[in-house]
Amino acid sequence: MEEAVVALRWASPQLVSGWAELESPLALDLVAYAARFAPPSLLQGLMGRLSPEPSPAPSWRPAGFQELPSAQESLTVAFERHGSYALAALLPHEAWAQERGFDDSLLAFALGERAPLLQALKERSEGAARLLERRLDALMSAPLDSLYQTLLKAQARGAQDDERKASIELAYRLHTLQQRVEVSRGALALCGALDASAQRALNQQQLTAAEAYLTLARGACHGADFFMARAAGLMAARGDSAYFEGDFERAQHAYRGALMLQDDPLHRIRFIDALSQLALRANATGELTRARKLIDEAREWDNTSLPHRALLALADDLMPRVDHRARLGLILLIAVLGVIVTLRLVRLLSEPRYTPRGSTHTTPNAHREGSP
Repeated sequence: MEEAVVALRWASPQLVSGWAELESPLALDLVAYAARFAPPSLLQGLMGRLSPEPSPAPSWRPAGFQELPSAQESLTVAFERHGSYALAALLPHEAWAQERGFDDSLLAFALGERAPLLQALKERSEGAARLLERRLDALMSAPLDSLYQTLLKAQARGAQDDERKASIELAYRLHTLQQRVEVSRGALALCGALDASAQRALNQQQLTAAEAYLTLARGACHGADFFMARAAGLMAARGDSAYFEGDFERAQHAYRGALMLQDDPLHRIRFIDALSQLALRANATGELTRARKLIDEAREWDNTSLPHRALLALADDLMPRVDHRARLGLILLIAVLGVIVTLRLVRLLSEPRYTPRGSTHTTPNAHREGSP
């Protein structure tokens, strides 16, 4: 299966455009699996072919393909991997947008530009695009106090859907116009509503939707501790997704970001394990210097309060070790050879010079004395 995925990953854009038209269920599952590496245009084509509802598992698959996930599961992973870059591929498909937490299309505008996203909505229907455009125009001209009041009234009624809609509209207005949010009852209500929506999205593994809510909440929550913890949770969730895909490089970057936002023991454990996996790979490929640096960094984040990290211990144990006894023996051998060479040189230089018997060599002075 891996060979087939690699081949699909490096296919040309011309070939990619026709993948969504494949009829074989196995081919569709395979192409959907490769969609996480392909351009988002493939994602859009496949979402047009498939419903987000899970399909029955096939009764038989060829050897090597039994672990291939369903197309629906692969498309979900592919969208979250692409993130905001795939919003224009998601919005034309209402069912998929709802499944990924973007049932209110305005939420997508927190992460993407207005023109391409409106164009994507037009592909769903002209009416949906016109309604949202009018809503955006009205939102920008509405009095700010009235938007706060709408949110507070929805919260007082306990109408969660209305509260979520009002919080998205108010936060989008503040976010787009970069208006300062003063600490007030309305600001606290806005922050609480966005935080609850972000947590709900995280619980449902709708990571891109959670990112959109946190982007809108950035100005309203004033860097509150719970907001930082929620943002760290998003980074950790992205790290988990990358880790279970075997992309340890992407995982360690995500976990590092989570640690920068919140120094939590769970984030430390995940980060250490990701570094250990990278060290094992570097060791296996002969990159010993990089492996040692990764292990040393993991050791810096490890402490006695954390559970024993078996991966880190394994990565450290597999590193080549210097045999100190062999090093000492080599030093002694060099020292002995040095002493022997020195003694021979001293003996050679201390021996008297002599002229061999029968030599015809004469000194310059003897030559002058015998000359006429």
